[in-house]
Amino acid sequence: MTDTFHHDVFYNEEKDMADFAIKPSAIQTENNAIIVPHARLCEILPLMEEAFGYASHINPDLIVILAPLHSPVLDEDLEYCAITTPQKSVQGRTFKISIAHPLFTDIVQKISYFEEEPACEELYPLISKAFPETEVMPLLSTGHVTRLRRLIDEIRASFKCPLFILSTNISLQSAKKQDPSVIFEAMKKGTEIPAGPCGRLWLQAFGGRWKVGSSATKNSVVHFCAANV
Repeated sequence: MTDTFHHDVFYNEEKDMADFAIKPSAIQTENNAIIVPHARLCEILPLMEEAFGYASHINPDLIVILAPLHSPVLDEDLEYCAITTPQKSVQGRTFKISIAHPLFTDIVQKISYFEEEPACEELYPLISKAFPETEVMPLLSTGHVTRLRRLIDEIRASFKCPLFILSTNISLQSAKKQDPSVIFEAMKKGTEIPAGPCGRLWLQAFGGRWKVGSSATKNSVVHFCAANV
């Protein structure tokens, strides 16, 4: 019996995790934050391995997933800046992780969003292999950058060594979206992030400079990884 919603749709942990190997990288996050893409895990596994390598030197006491919400937010939840799952743990076929529930008032617990949004769940088997003893707090953004920034600050103040994993891609489908090189340059300089990344709210809230690593384009979507430096 599993507690997962997206197994065999976005990932197959038995098959994908057999090839997953974290390799220490010359690039290391200095601020305990990495960027990973989201897609079918078999398509982005090398980028995941590279991204997790940026944090291979860290022994976190909490892992915080900062993921975008691709579905509309219910009116009743708009007063909150982030959504988490009410689950106490999530069990897959080959993994089990514990979910952390720190008492932050600007977070609401709703399972329905996680039934639709796979970005957090596909990270669980990777996290369980890289950091098997660490609790995970999955968060989906609702659209309040200032409040998201405040929440990140509260998490940093409440834990000794939290690791933040931002999940985002860049869409090329809209003519209004910026060229990825423009977005990457803004990330490197720590300036305002142009429209394009689906995780832009979290990027703006987290701030700082990013060292952008490898990238790959598939179906008009740019997948990439990065480390906050």
